[in-house]
Parts: sequence; structure tokens; C-alpha cells
Amino acid sequence: MAIFSRNEGGFIKQFPIQVHQVLDVFMGFLLMVSPWLYGYASKESGVPPQFLFGALLFFMGMFTKGSPFLTKPHHSLPEGQLTSTDSTDGRLSI
Repeated sequence: MAIFSRNEGGFIKQFPIQVHQVLDVFMGFLLMVSPWLYGYASKESGVPPQFLFGALLFFMGMFTKGSPFLTKPHHSLPEGQLTSTDSTDGRLSI
């Protein structure tokens, strides 16, 4: 997924890094709940590795700098019925 993101390591650069982070959060959550969702979590086995790796992916997607979950969108004020074109900081731009 990282090679398709618009970042330094992305080769193909098809979608913004914010989409990458949203997908990380979604996949991390699914990986975290998968032991209980599929019914193979038991009290004897302790914490399944899927929960640990899912939590890591979830929190990395949530708290990375520039994450759409933490970055508030910049709202520009209209000036003469026009909005500023330099107000894309923190917004998802495709």
C-alpha cells in the first residue's frame, strides 16, 4: 500500500497519504478484533499476536503526523465571493 501513496517512498503515487492512514486504521481495527470475530481467542492462549499487530497498525494510523483524524481542516473565509486557493493544509486533496 505504501508504494501507491503520495509520499517519499511511493513509486506509483495514486492516492494521498491521508487515504493510506485511514486504511491503516480500518485494517488495524479489523486485525485487532479478528480473534474474537472468528472465535479463536481463548483465555488460555493469552493475547493473540493479531491483536498486538492490529493495535500497532491502528495507533500508527491514528497518531501519525498529518493524520486526518488529528488534523483539523483549514476553513478559509470568503473574500469577495472567492475562497483562497492556498487553504489546502490539512485537507484531503486528490
